[in-house]
This record gives sequence, C-alpha cells and structure tokens, in this order.
Amino acid sequence: MIKALFSEVPGLDVRVSKNPGHTKILNFYQVGKRLMLVDVPGYGFKQPQYFMDSVEHYIKTRKRLARTFFILDGHAGPQDWDKVALDMLEEFGAPYTMIMTKIDRSSASKRVRNLMKIQGVIHDFTSNSCFRQVFLVSSVTQEGLGLLQAYIAHITGHLDVGERS
Repeated sequence: MIKALFSEVPGLDVRVSKNPGHTKILNFYQVGKRLMLVDVPGYGFKQPQYFMDSVEHYIKTRKRLARTFFILDGHAGPQDWDKVALDMLEEFGAPYTMIMTKIDRSSASKRVRNLMKIQGVIHDFTSNSCFRQVFLVSSVTQEGLGLLQAYIAHITGHLDVGERS
C-alpha cells in the first residue's frame, strides 16, 4: 500500500516484500519536505517479539506524530490481535485512522460486512483519537488510493479543505 500511495513521488524508493512479516525494523521514508512516513513491523500472526518494544516506544515518545494509520486486512476483517494495537493507540492517545486494505480480494457483501465490523469497533472501543471515517483501499486496483492521498495531503498541510465564502 505504501508503494502504491507514493509511487509518483520522485526519488522515493519504497522496499516491499510479497511475504507478510518482512518488515523487521522501523523504516523511515522522507516524502517531500513536510512528511516523514514510518513503516513499522506488523503485529498479530508472525508478530516479531520486539514489536511492542519498538513500535510502542516510537508512538509513545514521538512529539510531532501527526497520524498513525491502523491497517486492517479487508479480506479477513478485524482479528483478535487487532485489539492489542487498538488498545495501545488508545492508551497513548495517539491520533489514528483505520484503513481497510486488500478490498479487491473480497466480494462486495463481504467487504460491507467487514466494514460494518470495523465501524462497530470504532463505535464501541475508540475515543476521539480515532478518525471516524474508514478508508477502503486496494493497492492492486488502486481503488480508494486517491481519497487516502488527499487525506494525507490535508493532515500534513499540503491540501487546504477549509470552507470558502
């Protein structure tokens, strides 16, 4: 998803693997002058032992953290291990947004069911730290990427969406 989101950024080389669990350390990407993107190791199935130490420490100590993107598998839907990451974000009051990825892998009805489950999680378990809109994206079909790019541009100050008179 990161590679698809920022494929048009000159000079940005995003390293990706086809195998889940490949990211072992925090990877930093400078995107333009005002955005530092940090790719963190995943959690849940194949979660590295040091996930909690490295990611928790980074999120807890980062003073200028504009947003954390909480990525959920749109085909599998919310899993039990997602609660651990959600609890961590809520505990630290870190601003975050949920992204449902891999939407191309599911039927429309399954996509809606998983989206409704995620909306239920947002309603029942989140505070004002969570942006209430879930972004649905596919890096394969590019669906939803434009809207997510506009959101990122807005929260980083690159896109003014204020009211006009």
